[in-house]
Amino acid sequence: MTQDPYPELADPSTYAAPSGECDLIMKGGITSGVIYPRAACYLAKKYRFRQVGGASAGAIAAAFAAAAELGRTKPHPAGFTGLNALPDELGAKLATLFQPSKQTKAAFEILSDWIEPKWSLPRRLASIVRRVLMRAPIVAAIAFVVAMLPGVAVAAALQHGHAWPHWWTPRRSWWVWVPGSFVVALVAAVVALLLKTNRTMTANGFGLCNGHTRTDKKNPPLTDWMTDKLDTLAGLDELERPLRFRHLHEAVQPIELQVMTTCLTLRRPYKFPFTHKLFLFCQHCMFDYFPTAVVEAMGEVASSGGWKCPQHPHQTLYHLPDPDDMPVVIAARISLSFPGLMSAIPLYYIDRSRPEDKRDVVTTWFSDGGISSNFPMHFFDSLWPLRPTFGINLETFDADYPDDMVWRPSSPKQGLLPRVHPMKSLVGFVGSILDTMQNWNDTTQLTLPGFRDRVAEVRTLANEGGMNLRMDADVIKGLAVRGANAAALFDQFDLDLHKWIRYRVATNMLDTSLNKLHERYDPPAGGGYKQFIDAYGKTTSHYRFDDDGFRAADIVATGELMDAAGTWITAGDPATHPEHPKPQPLLRVVPPQ
Repeated sequence: MTQDPYPELADPSTYAAPSGECDLIMKGGITSGVIYPRAACYLAKKYRFRQVGGASAGAIAAAFAAAAELGRTKPHPAGFTGLNALPDELGAKLATLFQPSKQTKAAFEILSDWIEPKWSLPRRLASIVRRVLMRAPIVAAIAFVVAMLPGVAVAAALQHGHAWPHWWTPRRSWWVWVPGSFVVALVAAVVALLLKTNRTMTANGFGLCNGHTRTDKKNPPLTDWMTDKLDTLAGLDELERPLRFRHLHEAVQPIELQVMTTCLTLRRPYKFPFTHKLFLFCQHCMFDYFPTAVVEAMGEVASSGGWKCPQHPHQTLYHLPDPDDMPVVIAARISLSFPGLMSAIPLYYIDRSRPEDKRDVVTTWFSDGGISSNFPMHFFDSLWPLRPTFGINLETFDADYPDDMVWRPSSPKQGLLPRVHPMKSLVGFVGSILDTMQNWNDTTQLTLPGFRDRVAEVRTLANEGGMNLRMDADVIKGLAVRGANAAALFDQFDLDLHKWIRYRVATNMLDTSLNKLHERYDPPAGGGYKQFIDAYGKTTSHYRFDDDGFRAADIVATGELMDAAGTWITAGDPATHPEHPKPQPLLRVVPPQ
């Protein structure tokens, strides 16, 4: 057994006196999330986490880090020592956390065989064929018999001397028809299994595992395990459980947790916890996905939404609790709903886009946060930050790149250039389309000055992380150490230099934007916004000021802002000269998430 390079992470005293504060964002990656616990522990030696976030598996890691930060203040050795021990625990039980329902077990076993990292392709295919035939034996048998009928007829004709070529014998007839009939039987079994899987997965929230169904008597499923682990890391007693956002917000040093989720029904991403009352929930539905204590905690503080559940007509729908009252495990689970593997979470929405007399309750399905933003580095960001927001990115290892398994730019001018992904087949072409649709925004953001210097990259091999649900303990421990190695790259992080770069970037963006406003404010040819604001502000019925005093003050303030922009222009746009960080980001209007 390789010696642990970071034994101090198991010592509670290591986390007693952090000298700084930071925020942390972690990328999604399903089982690659085992990288993050020790990375967070390494950073916790020096920093107190004020804001943590992520998507998918990164969201689970963020919730654990937030709970551990809260547990740092508790009078027992949980918190980060417990977080540090997580990879050892996962090494023994990772595969057991993903428990399919009885109806989806067949498809889950086939998926597990296909992604088994230790098996060769022929062995995987052989196992899948065996499982398919075992799960649909009657359909396969009927298809085999039907497909064999022409072969039997031909063999009988040959046996009775009908005119066939002399070389076409009954034995050769069987050699042709038996393999072909087996293929027909296999195809029929596959079709039958696909039809059944479509029905069962749809009923199971479009996933093989819902995170709460328990089919393993010895081990809890994923969501139940997360619920207990969050409470333990946070140091909560029985009466305080489950961990809620209120516990984080009311800590000695408040802790902010945000995760990304994707509403497939509305085709858009959302940050969670929600800060609005758009969505409703059904307690009866939630019992399928979360432990009883979690659902009851939501119900205790929720107010009636005045509508009935479409799935359970006798059940009242309730508004989601205020963010402070929301159990933290809801955030972790609603972000980790990897399509096909983990069920989406159903919430309900009043479709107000329809006429009032036709409005109804619509089921809205929330799936994996990584679908829309797998590495939300924009969380917690500001133009002029006062503390660093570190990010841990995941990439697959490529032999053509430096062989370091962790990497971070060595200087502010060294960029995280976009990785090249060659396409060598139609499958690769389609995969590139899907990957671009999912990650283009995150990938582009990583090239920007002020972002790239605070991101460490962890590289994984084909048998590590991702969909590898059956990683052995040594692989998991190796990934966990790699996470700590990545966090160690921030030991030399220069906060003052980072703040200077962000200052230069921010003023550059402002200068460019103000120049465009200045051009349109009072152009020599007339027709600018200066005259328009004064005239239209007196007549509009929308968003108008309460009285002329406010309107006059706004006009004066706008003029002063344009004067300041003119001063910048007269000075030769010093924010953009002689050298400014590149590429130059854009200051643009985007809707909130």
